[in-house]
Amino acid sequence: MVGLGETTLIHRIVHEARDNGMALVISSAEIDELLLLCDRFVVLFRGRVVATLSRAEATQARLTHLATEGPR
Repeated sequence: MVGLGETTLIHRIVHEARDNGMALVISSAEIDELLLLCDRFVVLFRGRVVATLSRAEATQARLTHLATEGPR
């Protein structure tokens, strides 16, 4: 488990890397955290890509639905 101080540091490092043009791949079950860190989302369901979304298209509800029920 990561504490608040470590989480803040990790978020800062991720944002700095992004701001410097680096592409990052982040995998997490914490959708709120992903919404804070990511500009694009690739959602997998049963091992297959079911959606690629921009930050503007992504919501917690939409990401959760796609990841748990697929693209119905």
